[in-house]
Amino acid sequence: MPHPNEPDRNLEQPGNTGDDLAAQIAHLRAELWLEQGINQIQSHLNSWLSSHLTAQTPALELEAVYFYTFIKQLNLVLQTDSVALAFSDMEVRNSALLSDAANWKICYEVAAQNLQLSEKCDRALAVVLPSGKPLELRLGAEIATADLQYLQQQPQRAWQLHNTGGLNCWLIVVPVIGDLNGISQEYKQQLIERSLLVLLLGVRTIGQLKALALYAQQLATRNRELVKLNQQKNEFLLDTTKAIHAPLNSLVSFINVLQSHGYATNAHQQEYFDIIASNSQKLLALVDGIADLAEIEANQLTLNLTAINVADTCREAISLVQAKAQQKNLNLRLEIDALATILVTDKLRLKQMLVNLLLNALKLTNRGSVGLQVKHQGVFVHFTVWDTGVGMNQAEQAILFQPHNQIALNAQTNENPSLGLAIAQKLAALHAGWIEVRSEVNRGSRLTLVLPLTPAAGANQGAGSAASFAAIESKATILLVEDNIHNAKLVTTYLRKLGYQVNLVSNAAQMWQSLERSKPQLILMDIHLPDVDGLTLMQQLRDRPQYSQMPIIAQTAMANPGDRVTCLAAGATEYISKPIDLKLLADLVAKYSAETIKK
Repeated sequence: MPHPNEPDRNLEQPGNTGDDLAAQIAHLRAELWLEQGINQIQSHLNSWLSSHLTAQTPALELEAVYFYTFIKQLNLVLQTDSVALAFSDMEVRNSALLSDAANWKICYEVAAQNLQLSEKCDRALAVVLPSGKPLELRLGAEIATADLQYLQQQPQRAWQLHNTGGLNCWLIVVPVIGDLNGISQEYKQQLIERSLLVLLLGVRTIGQLKALALYAQQLATRNRELVKLNQQKNEFLLDTTKAIHAPLNSLVSFINVLQSHGYATNAHQQEYFDIIASNSQKLLALVDGIADLAEIEANQLTLNLTAINVADTCREAISLVQAKAQQKNLNLRLEIDALATILVTDKLRLKQMLVNLLLNALKLTNRGSVGLQVKHQGVFVHFTVWDTGVGMNQAEQAILFQPHNQIALNAQTNENPSLGLAIAQKLAALHAGWIEVRSEVNRGSRLTLVLPLTPAAGANQGAGSAASFAAIESKATILLVEDNIHNAKLVTTYLRKLGYQVNLVSNAAQMWQSLERSKPQLILMDIHLPDVDGLTLMQQLRDRPQYSQMPIIAQTAMANPGDRVTCLAAGATEYISKPIDLKLLADLVAKYSAETIKK
């Protein structure tokens, strides 16, 4: 054989040079085919997996469709007669004993001329097994381990696939003998083996998704249990505080009677009465706070909404904390915007929120002033309680509204135990409002209670995401591919009443013409169409980059459990059976059309 570095001999044998060049071209052509094939399989599987993960397809269903999608893509690249996956038992395939199985069952099969999962390939393929029977690849057919091991021999037609996660199955490709447009058996085997690595990676991703789904399910169960326990806790607190409140209130009343009627005969007795009265009031305030908090969290607090005078209510709140300010020699200031006049709210609860904020400011202020500033801003009224006190750092602000931290802070400052800020925040939320905090250490604090002029205004403003979602819906264009005139009229009329623009077509040709004119946010695809069936159309759409991520909801009278898998494997994002559940249809259209517009 001539050495490649002997140019003179090569010149003397031009025929060999031509053969070498042809061989190089064939080699490059085969390498190109191999890389393009792997890229096609990997790209399609990744794209499919990404779209179905965001669609929140159940993990078990996702795995089943993923297996089928893999063999379909492998079939398209290899152009073989049939590709199949055989499992010992789909329900127990994670068993450690699986490798010892005597028989395997064909669970996924794709024939070259028919790519529908529900179709069976009944014809015998030109492969004879050791038993003398021809190999038949059809859904549900059984094949012995010995036969699979025979197919592992050259020319190889079977590959065993397993991983540490419990996956164990056989890939069967028939035939793989001979050239495919000049592509040798060696390159086809390389493609199969590399594609199996892609499959394993996807299966591992789905396995992680299944684990996360199980964990999420466990968390949801635990969360329901915690919600139930919290509800029971709130009910217990309500019952307990009611039981404590009556005797405690009686005790406070009788102490007041003793003080007012002069039962204290000397200074020491008067001091004792004052201590008892003071601590009784503190305890009563704490019990009332616990009762309010429990009532709010148990959703048992009802607001008495009326139109109130803002200035009068603020003055009443200031008067209730005036004595506390005088005890600490602090100035109390009130500033009210002339535009802030009328507010629809629960007057008693507004006064409670303002008093709680003012008491908190007085507690943290040893000299200077505490004030209440009221401003009208748009559809809201801002009640800002400010002080010149010690202020708060970021860590203290983060726990400001937590009830247990409120009690701890009160204990450290030798103030009355209070749940005031926690209650104020929850009451603000009931009014569709909130509390904003601004504070610096040694420079005072500003706590702003923001309430809507009316509860409806607050709900509309606060539900910005819902409003924008509705706006998105009203702009969405839906392409309905439906040949049944009655079904088409029903869906079109219903969706247009919901604010969607619906373009109706009745066959494949009209669909492509419509897509050329404008790109919709979503396609509603009937499966049974007069020219090209919906499954084929979805596959064609997914093969085009501009439609590969477009949401497609399949509509069909098919009702078998496997039909959903068939539709999803063909490229559907979601599936809905006929007769159409209009409420479900509206929910699906709203979800996927909004996601498309946001992208």
